[in-house]
Amino acid sequence: MQHRRLTLTALIAVVASFLVTTPTAAVAADCVATGWVDPPGEYGCVKYGDDGGDGGDGDGDGGSGGPSGPPPCDLSVGNGWAIEFGAKNPGSPYCRGADVCVLGEHGRPWAEPPGTKPEGGEAVVLYCLYPDGGRGARPIWSGEEPPSLAEQAQEAIGNIDLGTSKVGISPAARTLVNLDTWYWLDGGMPETATGSSAFGLVAIATFQGFRVTTGDGSTVTCPYVTTEQQAKTSCTHTYRRSSGGRDYTVSAVATYGLRFEINGRAITNIPGAPATLDGPVTSSPLEVAEVQTRVTRTR
Repeated sequence: MQHRRLTLTALIAVVASFLVTTPTAAVAADCVATGWVDPPGEYGCVKYGDDGGDGGDGDGDGGSGGPSGPPPCDLSVGNGWAIEFGAKNPGSPYCRGADVCVLGEHGRPWAEPPGTKPEGGEAVVLYCLYPDGGRGARPIWSGEEPPSLAEQAQEAIGNIDLGTSKVGISPAARTLVNLDTWYWLDGGMPETATGSSAFGLVAIATFQGFRVTTGDGSTVTCPYVTTEQQAKTSCTHTYRRSSGGRDYTVSAVATYGLRFEINGRAITNIPGAPATLDGPVTSSPLEVAEVQTRVTRTR
């Protein structure tokens, strides 16, 4: 049984700022998987489920819209690893992000791929070699498209671990009206956090600041402050009224800017991808007391 081969289509009429023109420029935002196209030495976007064409139109136009730098994965490994992994008649390798992948024939012991069979599609097996040397395989339909870049971005963001922290307050538990009160992220949160790969797309979060809701109706925005000493000059608030014998709830949340990469290359203008990510909210009670001055007369 023949499996459908990957057909490579050039990127036509893409806004110039979306294209990779050097190894450090941005990959086209709508390019999910990349592989070699004609002429040799260039690569472009990969599409599943076409008519088994030759990756171009035969006159070299297959690469006219593709970026000119090296591909985001190591295609020099060929497909021998897939044969060792059990692939039957694997096709040419291509990149899904930083992963090297091939399509092989479907058959026992593989189950039918999940989902609805697309019109004209047939069962194949997707084999991928990961950058760390690991390998994976799963059955798919030959007309099945990879997740959209927006879906990959959401998964990549979900792979970011910002850890946990609590809001530090000084004076702790109880402060006074007209006295400076300091706040910081006690236990710290990372200044930069990188999530694990989602189909080769990686999300990177960079600290922008944290917002403190002081409990009396005010909000303070602070830089990266993780110690009481830093907070003295960088994150303070002065309460002008008491909490009336009860506690205010002081809450803090860190905000991170987001960017995306595939194999170290910037991916920009992803439709629907957020520009920022909020960390977990942390809260702490704080009583604000008012000092009463009593004047006594002496004889």
